[in-house]
Amino acid sequence: MRFGAGSPYFDIRLPCGGGIDLLFTPNPNSAAIAEAISRLNRREPVSLEIAADGVRVGEASRPTGWRGDTFVMTYTPRLRLVLFGQGEELTATAQLAHAFGAQTEAYSPSARDIRTLRAKSIEATLLEFRAAQPRLATDPWSAIIFVFHDRDWEEALIPWALALPKFYLGALGSRFSHKKRCEMLVASGVPDVAIQAIRSPIGLVPSTRDPSTLAASILADIVQAFTIDAALPLVRFEEGPDQLLGRF
Repeated sequence: MRFGAGSPYFDIRLPCGGGIDLLFTPNPNSAAIAEAISRLNRREPVSLEIAADGVRVGEASRPTGWRGDTFVMTYTPRLRLVLFGQGEELTATAQLAHAFGAQTEAYSPSARDIRTLRAKSIEATLLEFRAAQPRLATDPWSAIIFVFHDRDWEEALIPWALALPKFYLGALGSRFSHKKRCEMLVASGVPDVAIQAIRSPIGLVPSTRDPSTLAASILADIVQAFTIDAALPLVRFEEGPDQLLGRF
C-alpha cells in the first residue's frame, strides 16, 4: 500500500512530497523468519519470499524487489571490520566502528590496546609475532584495515589478507608511504593486480591529524563502499561459493 504522493487514499501528505510503500504481512511465518535470522547470524545472505500463499525462505541471488507476484526481501550480513594495527588509530577506529554497529574485530601486537578494546566489549586478539596469521574467516561483507605506522607487520600480513574474501582492504599512510609499501609487496612476490586492490591513503578526509578524525574518515569511506557493494555479491551468488569467493 502506498501512502503519500501517488496514494489512492486520502492520507497524511509527507512534507517532502514523497511517498512510502508499506508491505503488510498479516500472517507471518515465524519459522521462516527464524531460519532467516539463523542464516544471517552465520553471515550468510538470505531472502524471504512473500507471496499470497505465505512466506518462505529463499536463496539470496538478487536484491530486494518483485519477481512476478512474489515480493522478495533480501538481507545481507551486517558490515564487518577487521582491524590490524596499534596505538590510538587502532583503538579509536575500532571503538567508532563498534558504536556504529559494525561487527568489529581488532588484532594488535600491543597488550595495552587489547586491554583497552576488551574493556569496551570489542573482540580483540594479541598478535604475538609478525609471521602469525590469525585464524580468520572473512566474507564479501568484510573490510580489512591496516593502521600500522611501520611496514614490518604489513610485510607478513598484507599478502595473506589480500587472499581473503572481502569488499575492501585499506592501509594507513601517505602516497609516498604507499609507494614504498607497493615496492615491498612487489619484492615479496605479490601480483600487481592484487596490490592495486589496496586502498591507500584511506578515508574520505585527506591529511587527517588526529586519531578521532582519522577514525571517522576511515569508517565513512568503508560505509560508503559497503552501501554500494553490499548487494553486488548477490548477483554472483548463483555461481557457487567457490567462484564467489574467488572474485573477492
